[in-house]
Amino acid sequence: MLNTLQDALKVMNKETKISVIRGQFTSQLRRQWRIGKSRETYHHHAVDALIIAASSQLRLWKKQNNPMFADYKHGQKIDLDTGEVLSDDAYKELVYQAPYQGFVNTISSKAFEDEILFLIR
Repeated sequence: MLNTLQDALKVMNKETKISVIRGQFTSQLRRQWRIGKSRETYHHHAVDALIIAASSQLRLWKKQNNPMFADYKHGQKIDLDTGEVLSDDAYKELVYQAPYQGFVNTISSKAFEDEILFLIR
């Protein structure tokens, strides 16, 4: 699919970068954010799409103004704001922090699921 999209965009002279987000990454974010996945309906596809869209806002990708610094020589992660050496769990909590307050509650709510189910019928 990726090659087909890249070829089509090339033919149209469109300078567009396409990135592949693996299911394992969305699964990891679901676990980190404690978002369940029910296959009883198709709404989990919409939730996965929102997770993928939001993933571009993670601190994990931010090179500038990133409060974390990995000291690769000593194998440590340091919070540059506090100087604190971060545990793996604390580091993950910071870099995988949801893009905005309420994001996880919104996409996990029954009301949101009902709205999606209503829209796709």
